[in-house]
Amino acid sequence: MRWYDPQSRRDAIDRYQQSTFSPDSSFRWMGSIAMDADRDIALGYSVSSATVAPAIRYTGRLSGDVLANTMQAETTDR
Repeated sequence: MRWYDPQSRRDAIDRYQQSTFSPDSSFRWMGSIAMDADRDIALGYSVSSATVAPAIRYTGRLSGDVLANTMQAETTDR
């Protein structure tokens, strides 16, 4: 999943953070991302592969996370 965290200024929008979240070789698609007023990010998506049944997974990051351009560990919705 490719994700972007835009930061708006009065005259333009800049990319504050960006990355590709791909912790393994499974396919990820149909992503949906949201950010709250504190700049915490949630990213949900579908995942599958030849050995992984289709599922919904999600990840995210808190505004206070130290490493830029990274998401936290992936979680599978069951």
